[in-house]
Amino acid sequence: MISFQAKYHLPATYLQRDLKKKKFIEKPASFIEFEPANEKDTFALIETAKIWQRNNNGKSTFASDIARDAYCDFVGQVYRYFGLTSQMENFKNLDPKKILAVMEVAPRSEKLQEIVLLQADPTKNYHSEERMFKHVGKSIFTSLCKMFPKSDIILEPIENARPFYRNIGMKDLLLSRMMKYYA
Repeated sequence: MISFQAKYHLPATYLQRDLKKKKFIEKPASFIEFEPANEKDTFALIETAKIWQRNNNGKSTFASDIARDAYCDFVGQVYRYFGLTSQMENFKNLDPKKILAVMEVAPRSEKLQEIVLLQADPTKNYHSEERMFKHVGKSIFTSLCKMFPKSDIILEPIENARPFYRNIGMKDLLLSRMMKYYA
């Protein structure tokens, strides 16, 4: 079904540093699904990729790949595209500056989902020098698990991301570069 707007799926949270209180506080977020056939959704993904690339010293991010795939996938609907945003309403008009993380998922079967790509905003991820945010990647992953409670989730991470995925509950598969989260 085509909705012509990003689809809200679940409430989520992440942590943001409160400079006055000198601690992290929980903030609300929305787990959404982008509709590739919707021009506004693909525009939001493309703009997000541009912003993140500028904020990442010009280096490309997986967000660029996800935006390209969504733009090219509107006919086939083979993959699904999800996001975590601090935007809480009006998903018809997504604000790219509020998108915290994006993910491309390939449904392999009713009981298996494959994360093809996952990217948190580079200014909000674990390796940022002045880390102002926590649990952005964990939150989008946890939301996917809640959306597919009876599905195992697999992915082939880049090597330096393996510790993150182990930390959120994924297991290394023997004789494979893949990792798996068991439902």
